[in-house]
Amino acid sequence: MGIDVTVGGFLGKDNQDGFQLLFSDLGIANRFQVVPGRTRINVKLTEKDGEVTDFNFSGFEVSPQDWERFVSDSLSWLGQFDMVAVSGSLPAGVAPEAFTDWMTACAPSVRASFSTAAARRWWPG
Repeated sequence: MGIDVTVGGFLGKDNQDGFQLLFSDLGIANRFQVVPGRTRINVKLTEKDGEVTDFNFSGFEVSPQDWERFVSDSLSWLGQFDMVAVSGSLPAGVAPEAFTDWMTACAPSVRASFSTAAARRWWPG
């Protein structure tokens, strides 16, 4: 598509290698913060009749210090982008109110797109 892409957020230290390699192979700038634990893995099993079973494994927990570092760092660089896409679920340790505060702080600098079923609970807009 000819656009620059940067990824960011949190990545679990225990299984970061595959993600890091993918970003590197695709030429994607990586601003993820590595935290203790494993990045959450979700698996979908689809049967012949189309019935889908989801296995959503638990992931890491974000400490208050990790969250504050993410907020500070991301607010310093998000303004250079045209859009931010937010997807997935909040990791354990991040309150919906803290996420809403972060998105409110981002709003003057960058447009946001949400890909999450729970977005309506977090974002009043």
